[in-house]
Amino acid sequence: MKKFSKIFATILALCSLATGAFALAACEKEPEEQTGPVSELRGTFTFNDSIGETGDASKFLTVTNDQTRVDEAGQRSWLYGSYSPFSVAYDWDNQFNLATPHHDAAQAAQNRRVPVMNYRINQQLRLNRDFTYSYVCSVIISNPCQWGSEIGRMEASVRGTFTSAAQTGTAHAVTLSDPTGGSLELYGISSGGAGDGYYWQWRVHETPDVVQNYDYADCFDGYKESEVYQYVAGRVVTVDTENNSLSDDLFDPYLFDLMAKYGTY
Repeated sequence: MKKFSKIFATILALCSLATGAFALAACEKEPEEQTGPVSELRGTFTFNDSIGETGDASKFLTVTNDQTRVDEAGQRSWLYGSYSPFSVAYDWDNQFNLATPHHDAAQAAQNRRVPVMNYRINQQLRLNRDFTYSYVCSVIISNPCQWGSEIGRMEASVRGTFTSAAQTGTAHAVTLSDPTGGSLELYGISSGGAGDGYYWQWRVHETPDVVQNYDYADCFDGYKESEVYQYVAGRVVTVDTENNSLSDDLFDPYLFDLMAKYGTY
């Protein structure tokens, strides 16, 4: 009888172990497939560009306080500045000369040379199967000459929802919603103590001057009217699945003026 009891206890223990192992395996199995609609368009799409960092004088990018120059259609030659001393940027000497489309008679009269600027764009848009997106982008304005430095910066990392529509070939129009989360930071310019526009001493601020948190954007009114909102606002962009490219133009000649608004001397 005792022998039978031991055998029964052993069988019972083995059954318990098997049941536990089955339960553990059930807990560790992959989650169920997503229910509901799934986006056919998904993946990561990028774009990078460097405007003005060139030895070609016809493609120079520099600063002007004459808004009529900036407003000429299609130009990528000027950054607008209205805040002194950044609006009167100049360079005493560099490898370029004033015999360019950026010739400025007033600067020439003072034996000053125009500053050469670089406007660098980096963008990465990820489209997910559940129709959500994440968008990381930055614009850095710098002095690309020897011994030059970063002057101002804008960085954003936001998320939201999207819809899409096929276009010609492998292109798709993607409608991004207003951001439902994430943030944007804007870094202003330090003149390095120079108040006359000498741009070799300009440096980007070490901490952001503007921080917009879109995690809480729906909790207050007026965030859409903020000066930085246009760079992350909902809009239609184009992606191409053949080369995973993104078309969403972030070149804005007035971004420099916004950075200069928070300038220090």
